[in-house]
Amino acid sequence: MSFPLKTIDLSDSIYRVQSGTFGLVPDSEMFTSAWGAAFRVNGPRHMRWTAELEMAPQYDDGAEDRRFSWDITIARMMGGYVGMRLYHPLHDYPRGYGAGIYRPRDDHDSLGGEYLIDGSYHIDGSYHIDGGSTLAYVDEDAPRYADSIVMNSLWPSVMVFRAGDHFSTGGNLYMVADDCESDANGKCRVPFLWKLWKPALVGDRIDLRRPTGRFVLSSKDVGMQQHNLIFGATSLSAVEVPHVD
Repeated sequence: MSFPLKTIDLSDSIYRVQSGTFGLVPDSEMFTSAWGAAFRVNGPRHMRWTAELEMAPQYDDGAEDRRFSWDITIARMMGGYVGMRLYHPLHDYPRGYGAGIYRPRDDHDSLGGEYLIDGSYHIDGSYHIDGGSTLAYVDEDAPRYADSIVMNSLWPSVMVFRAGDHFSTGGNLYMVADDCESDANGKCRVPFLWKLWKPALVGDRIDLRRPTGRFVLSSKDVGMQQHNLIFGATSLSAVEVPHVD
């Protein structure tokens, strides 16, 4: 039997994070002495994303009763046998120019890119922007456990990523390890954390808008909603289960 059995998306109407943690945690082995004076670390085996998130209160807004939407979503996860795609709530887009994404500030200057994201539209499940894109592509094959990828279709000759930006490829989520500037052809070698869970091949798609990883509930009883007469208090504890094939 495969694990997870399948993977679902959380509706934006209930995935409304108001606080919590979302970061990379090493899988490692550590042993301490009885007196705590010495320890031995066999080193990190991997690093995986973990999320501990508190949601905004779920309620009935007239169009949708988010309390029941939350309950059925958690039930569909079958205590962790069904996965979910999660993105960091602060990482809608890269802070660099990416592939030409425009994100206006209050003074109407661009934080990055040249094209207003409000003009995006869906084609075949992907976001597109006239003259720009929320997608990049793998330019050179990269083996499993590589710690950098050469990307193309980026905005040329600019800072395309800032350290800490996120992207996803092959269904897995990665964090950019350093500021990255593209060349005149819109190509850039991008270092990241942790390492590739599976090979990235030329032409593979790289998502820059709300990049996601695959997660499961950290235990069978998390996600249960606490009800009062009007609102439901909800939280989510999840750990990454990366795609490796």
